[in-house]
Amino acid sequence: MKIFQGDVAYIPVSEEQFQKILGNKKFKGKKIVDSFIVVHGESGNSHKIKVDTKDLVEIMECGEGIFGLKIRGQAIITHEKHLPEQKLGSGLYLVTRKTEYDPIEERLVRD
Repeated sequence: MKIFQGDVAYIPVSEEQFQKILGNKKFKGKKIVDSFIVVHGESGNSHKIKVDTKDLVEIMECGEGIFGLKIRGQAIITHEKHLPEQKLGSGLYLVTRKTEYDPIEERLVRD
């Protein structure tokens, strides 16, 4: 089930799906120690991932505006405007911004 927080989508994927996206690359994520800003909002707010020290969460940029997220334990996604906080359980996720259709160009959805 996709999890949306404003204009950011957290999409659970299988190891096989994730590997297709990465191609021949291995997941070499940066460990999130306390929190990580996924997207800065236009008004100074931000979408963040918060982690407890006992949980292992890694994030890796997979392409323009797309991140891979590997969670062993749990992570919490937060945003000042979008309450309540939401929990993400163990697994692999693609994190991306929603886009809207325009017959002339593809545009990112803005919060």
